[in-house]
Order: sequence, then C-alpha cells, then structure tokens
Amino acid sequence: MSDSNSSATPAKDTGYTPGDDFSTQWRNIFSILTGRMTPEGQEQFRLAKDIRNEAADCKRCEDQRDYLLQFSPTVKYLSDNIRQLGGDLGSHNIHCRRCTQRKAGGFDPEFGIQICANEMRDQGHLEDTMAHEMLALRSAQVPSAASVDGPENSFEEDNGNSRNSTRNVFEEEQYFPFAQDRSAKTKRRPKKS
Repeated sequence: MSDSNSSATPAKDTGYTPGDDFSTQWRNIFSILTGRMTPEGQEQFRLAKDIRNEAADCKRCEDQRDYLLQFSPTVKYLSDNIRQLGGDLGSHNIHCRRCTQRKAGGFDPEFGIQICANEMRDQGHLEDTMAHEMLALRSAQVPSAASVDGPENSFEEDNGNSRNSTRNVFEEEQYFPFAQDRSAKTKRRPKKS
C-alpha cells in the first residue's frame, strides 16, 4: 500500500543550514566552496548574513561616509558642485541601509542618496559609489544636461527609476579640467626601430 505523503513533492535541499553559531556558518561556507550549496541556498545564506550584520554594516558605512564627506577630494569636489547648483548634500541625506537587491546604491532627487551598506566591500568602493550617485544627482539638477546628445548617452539606475539623457561629462574639460593634462602625460613614445 502506498503512503499518501509519498506523492507530495519533498522540500528541495539547497545545502543551506540555518543558524548563527560559528560551526553552522563554517558548514555553510564549506558547502559553498565545495559546490554542494545551490544558488538558492547561497542566496539564503547571504540574506541571513546581511540581516545578522545589518547594524554593524550600517555603522561602518556611516562612519566611512562621514570621513569621505570631510576628506575625500572627489566627494568634496562633487558636493561643492552640487551645492553651487543649489543642492544640499550631506550626511543628513546620504543614507546607509541594508538592501535586498544586489546593487551598490541609488538616488532620488527628493530624498537623497541611498548606499547599500551590506554591499560595500571597503572604503574605496563606498567612495566610488558615492561619486557615481553624486554625478547622477548632479546631472539630474543641471537643466541643460537633459537630452543633449540623444539616447546613446542615456542611462537607467538599478532601482528602476528612469533618468534623463545626459551628456558625457567625463569628456568635457569644464567639468574635469585635469583630464586633458592627464591624457597628455599618458601618451606613449614611439618605439625606436
């Protein structure tokens, strides 16, 4: 006689073992390294780790954000330009939060910049992300930047909000006056025959 429960589909074994203790975490890491954990299990492990470390990740992100706002030449330059355009950008509207999607950050002109604290690898990654989002915010504030070169220079952020078409500010001397000098220094000499 067949069992009535045998027709039900068994729970899929993803290789993930729930738990916060040291041995369980290492068991999960070992399962990932040996290929015994499925992608679904790896996502469960990553989500559990992000939830467990949320407070520490956000605190580290906020400390590094404040340091970069004060001492990073790139971040200071961009925040000064945003301030000249009438924007107010500082620690009060650059928010460090845990994100469920795999992205570094995003921005909204009304609410400011959101940094995904659980995705930041180090201070350099945070600086790059802040600079990227500040450029996007700055481009959204410049009225003449919209629809200059057409769709080939348009972009969309990961958070699903469409952004205006913008000119390529990296190639324009007025935004980055040092770019022309740097390219002149990196030209190679012709090889001697």
